[in-house]
Amino acid sequence: MGRLPLSRLVSELRFYGGFLNLAKGLAADTETRSIKEVTKYLLAGYVKRATGQFRDRNVSALLGELVGPADYDEVAQRMWRARNYRRLEKHFSKLTDLLFAMGVVIARQA
Repeated sequence: MGRLPLSRLVSELRFYGGFLNLAKGLAADTETRSIKEVTKYLLAGYVKRATGQFRDRNVSALLGELVGPADYDEVAQRMWRARNYRRLEKHFSKLTDLLFAMGVVIARQA
């Protein structure tokens, strides 16, 4: 009749609850406050690896368009980076390395 058996419903709810707890634990383990913060780190880290410099003006313009606010500027990016970059680098540097390696491969394919 289109209904889940009670045992299956309980199993699905346990799975969903475990998934939520995993996400919460991952955020606590990596000292991450939001996906927006990770996005900022990944873009800043990628640009640093690709150019050898942070390029806060360029990164802030991209971030302003991607995640807002629209008037996000170089000074705000530099201040955010000074407060957060090292903490996030400890946990996400391998992901940034992977993104950079993928960029190199894509550039060589073109």
